[in-house]
Amino acid sequence: MVVTMATVHADWDSESEMLLLAQNLSLDKAAKQLQKSINGRILEAKTIQIDSKKYYRFKVLTEKEGRVRYIKIDPVTGLSTKKQ
Repeated sequence: MVVTMATVHADWDSESEMLLLAQNLSLDKAAKQLQKSINGRILEAKTIQIDSKKYYRFKVLTEKEGRVRYIKIDPVTGLSTKKQ
């Protein structure tokens, strides 16, 4: 027997709502995951809003190059984009 999230949580309105709840990262959790994946130090972490969508923005000092980089993470997908 296969049990899906939709079966278990039948009171939710849509599958996308379940996806949001399942993948929504906290700022702290996103910072911990980012720290594991970079060679550098997080100098600043904050929540920003772009076109009514929430993102986490991290200011990172790279260890190898000694440069400051900005990394934006979507808390819903966990995907990041780098900015110079």
